[in-house]
Amino acid sequence: MITSGCGEPRRAALEVLWSLTAYCNYECSYCSLPRVASPSDGCLKFDLCEVEDALSALRFVRGKIHVGLTGGEPTTHPQAGEILRLVSSLSDTTSIITNLSSGSSFFMDSIPQPLRMGISASYQIESVTWEDFSRNVIELRDAGFGISCTYVDYPLFRDALAKNLPRIRDEIGPNVPFLRHRYWDGSRFPDEDISEGSIEVPPKIDGEFQPKDIVSKMWSGEPKMCRAGMDYICIMNDGRISRCPSLIPLFGDVWPKVRLAEQPLVCDGLCLCTDMHRLWEDGNIDRNMFASGMLKKKGGDTT
Repeated sequence: MITSGCGEPRRAALEVLWSLTAYCNYECSYCSLPRVASPSDGCLKFDLCEVEDALSALRFVRGKIHVGLTGGEPTTHPQAGEILRLVSSLSDTTSIITNLSSGSSFFMDSIPQPLRMGISASYQIESVTWEDFSRNVIELRDAGFGISCTYVDYPLFRDALAKNLPRIRDEIGPNVPFLRHRYWDGSRFPDEDISEGSIEVPPKIDGEFQPKDIVSKMWSGEPKMCRAGMDYICIMNDGRISRCPSLIPLFGDVWPKVRLAEQPLVCDGLCLCTDMHRLWEDGNIDRNMFASGMLKKKGGDTT
């Protein structure tokens, strides 16, 4: 068994979260991230041969890799189709978080093997009709993609959601998970359990997104050793390699140049996930977390 250097089992596969772009073509009122003016402002263009070399090297070093693509809206990247095709051919599993604005045909044309791709489809009620969203989900489901759906339970749209969600569920059927994304802290759970008391609404964040302002409410305690950087890396939309979504560079590399840590690192305390430390300590993060939209504890409980 390979150990992480602090007595804990090292994960068998490397998890890579790649933010393709900061741009999103929707303007959701509940989104707290800074607005990017155009697709070209929010991303880098890549030499795909260099990307292929980097992914191949990571797979050679770790044996297995799982890549999750996100954004912004990742399908707005000018090379999105080529990147999807390349990543899905080189990784053991690939997943993407998307609003499906590119349509189902985009994925069908880009991914020759649907079973290798998991899609987490985000229903944004301000920007898309329930009919169009349902149609795309059904077409992808029938084409063989693993697909789940999420929505943000934002109080201002609760009445409209109560009207549209039953229609979508009836259309897509019971075999497609539909999960509620609770506004503010990111936890997700089945949408059948809706209660007023479970909703937390923070003050609206004005101006530039400040991780420290949020982290102070999420995480406190003594510094811990973390395997992010060894078993998990993030590729930011500007190419920086971070050990996790903390926005702190791992070694100062810019993708597709990448190095992995050889031993656990001291967490800088800027983790944007309330449960990141527990997840790494448990060593039980779900390999399909990006596709399913859920994180699982030991024993299968959802958090």
